[in-house]
Amino acid sequence: MTRQDWLLLVLAAAGKKPLSPLQLQKSLFLVGHDLAKLVRADFYTFRPFDYGPFDATVYQDAEEQAAQGLVTIRSHPVTKREFSLTTTGITRAPALEPELPADAVRHCRYIVQWTQGQTFQELTQAIYERFPAYAERSVLPGARSVARAAKRRPRKRRGRWSAALTGAARLLDFGTTLHTRPAARRGGAARPRGQRPTDGAARQHDQRPSDGAALRSDWDAIGGGLRAAISSFEAAEPATHEARAES
Repeated sequence: MTRQDWLLLVLAAAGKKPLSPLQLQKSLFLVGHDLAKLVRADFYTFRPFDYGPFDATVYQDAEEQAAQGLVTIRSHPVTKREFSLTTTGITRAPALEPELPADAVRHCRYIVQWTQGQTFQELTQAIYERFPAYAERSVLPGARSVARAAKRRPRKRRGRWSAALTGAARLLDFGTTLHTRPAARRGGAARPRGQRPTDGAARQHDQRPSDGAALRSDWDAIGGGLRAAISSFEAAEPATHEARAES
């Protein structure tokens, strides 16, 4: 699948509600990150910008798709523009889904629906907390401090191969087992989700989870089988998948 195909899938996942520029950029960024094994090498290259991960090519592709009658770009008084599929685009997008594992399609939809459910501030804050390096050039107050704090955190030295394997494992680590410590190491048992601690134990627990932590929790809830689905998909059609990636 080309990056333009991914753009169509993201807009299709938005349903009848158009995506703002921020929602479109962040949806494609999360798709490229979470489904890194499925996107091609020519996928969008996101860099830190005013409001986090950004690639101007996204808008160029959207304009090309609009010229082909697949995408509609309308002006908006607040976000300046909004993006949606035309009737032709709505017809074409489902034809792309069989090229992907079913779990990957569902995860793509989840990402888009999640971005649609966030306010501007909530969306940027959640992205900055999960990917602090993309806050380095942010124009939002306090956002750059997230990146500076992340850089000051001490890092353990690891061998080259250990770092590479860990990095590969993080690509589909929706449960964030590589990012959080077990409850036993914090000196207490894990509290069931939704249950409040007693008054005596309240001081032993952290404050309410941030938007970034909530995002990681949501990823855990819906992404458990994605790694296996992608592996089985690649095993079923290895030659076709490799040929597509090199084309």
